[in-house]
Amino acid sequence: MMMFNIFFFLCLTSICYLYIYIHANRYLLPSTFYIPTVIFSLMASLLQMGLPLIYRNTLVKSIQRPRSFTCTIVAKTTRADESPVVLRRSANYQPSLWDHHHLLSVENKYSKDESVHDRDLLKENVRTMLNDERTTHLEQLELIDDLQKLGVSYHFEREIDNILTFTYHKDRRNFMEYDMEYDLHATALEFRLLRQHGFNVPEDVFDVFMENCGKFDSHDINGLLSLYEASYLSTKSDTKLQKNIRVFATQQLRNFVDTHGSKDLSSCDVEMVVQALDMPYHWRMGRLATRWYIDMYGKKHNKNPMLLEFSKLDFSIVQAVYQEELKYVSSWWRETGLANQLHFSRDRIVENYFWTTGQIQEPQFGKCRVFNNGKVSLQDSKSPLDIFSDGFLMLRK
Repeated sequence: MMMFNIFFFLCLTSICYLYIYIHANRYLLPSTFYIPTVIFSLMASLLQMGLPLIYRNTLVKSIQRPRSFTCTIVAKTTRADESPVVLRRSANYQPSLWDHHHLLSVENKYSKDESVHDRDLLKENVRTMLNDERTTHLEQLELIDDLQKLGVSYHFEREIDNILTFTYHKDRRNFMEYDMEYDLHATALEFRLLRQHGFNVPEDVFDVFMENCGKFDSHDINGLLSLYEASYLSTKSDTKLQKNIRVFATQQLRNFVDTHGSKDLSSCDVEMVVQALDMPYHWRMGRLATRWYIDMYGKKHNKNPMLLEFSKLDFSIVQAVYQEELKYVSSWWRETGLANQLHFSRDRIVENYFWTTGQIQEPQFGKCRVFNNGKVSLQDSKSPLDIFSDGFLMLRK
């Protein structure tokens, strides 16, 4: 009887463990394996009813139940009419210094038709100067250079393009037609203007000067200044401009400033050299360089009063155009409401417009400036990379 009980206990235990395994893996095993589970369950229940108490206790203890636990969720509840507030890290950007109502209140007397009419009259006189056949080629180049630096060359794009195209296709490399004082100045000025307008001019035009570098006159400041400015329109293949000509011209200009700077700081030549050494003209922002050169051109002894008046009037009219565009952009930005909703972003609508004028300064491209300013403002306020990277850097500081 004792052997029967032991054998019966072992069989019952095996059936229980098999039942537990199949029941635990019922979703992994095929359906054919899950059918015996019900049978084993019924057999175990029937056998348990006819067993002594010790066997029933053993069967119950062999099937362990999982421990129970309580899941607690802590959440902030909001009313149905309220939206949850999401707190974002801020980079502590200061509010804009430019008030919208102040921008709208700005008025410019040069936006009237009378100023535009006076400007157009002066423009035709300057056009006559540009097309005058009695002027020499060097005088034409200097006039084109002044028109560019004074910010009014956009009025004469066709005339300037015709002159430079004619110059490019004409073989006028005979330097003896100029006085020795203007050889370097004329060649460097022509080289710079042609390259600024996209003409492929080789750097070999300066070879004749490189062979006689020691014979340059130190008082030829215009030639050295033109050579210095031309060296900054070099390409990667222009090794002479970068390694030889620029180094030579820079050193000569510094020596000129050291010699004449302490004697006459108000001299036009000294101011222009200092300005060029600080940053070449080709690297400067157009409108800021124009504002500086208008004052500088008025100090020259050989200035043209009509050209000076024309450039001042045109600068004021273009400034009025910028102000009207800024009013429109500021009104659009205010209507979007992004500055009030996105407190963690930058509100720099005026600064963005100033940046676009550095790229596109001609007044006829106003729509392009307005579009670029809106695009930059949206990128500045909604770029996740800028927002969170700036916020992270501010937190680290």
